[in-house]
Amino acid sequence: MGDLTEHFSREEFACKCGCGADKVSKELVEKLELVRLMYGKPMRVTSGVRCAFHNQGEGGKKTSAHLQGEAADIAVKDCSERDLLVGFLRTQFLRMGVAKSFIHVDIQKHKPAPCLWVY
Repeated sequence: MGDLTEHFSREEFACKCGCGADKVSKELVEKLELVRLMYGKPMRVTSGVRCAFHNQGEGGKKTSAHLQGEAADIAVKDCSERDLLVGFLRTQFLRMGVAKSFIHVDIQKHKPAPCLWVY
């Protein structure tokens, strides 16, 4: 299915502005693959790698892990899905932000961890 792992492709992580930026961290994708296997259902990446221009347009910080391909936002539909995914993601990620429609995870080692925040 995917060219990065069994379930994820580089295209899913590419910058959404179409600039071609797609250098995603192998560690990030491998951790997401483990979560996908636990979850047993597809997971939609709504934001992965971002160029500086797209990051600014999304309201991202200048230190965003998306700029280094070390972050992903995963879509969630409802509170049950959010709760289930948070549990699985927490087995692999020490840094997580939870919003109504997505869950952000990143692997930046120089930022505080464990860390959980809400949007």
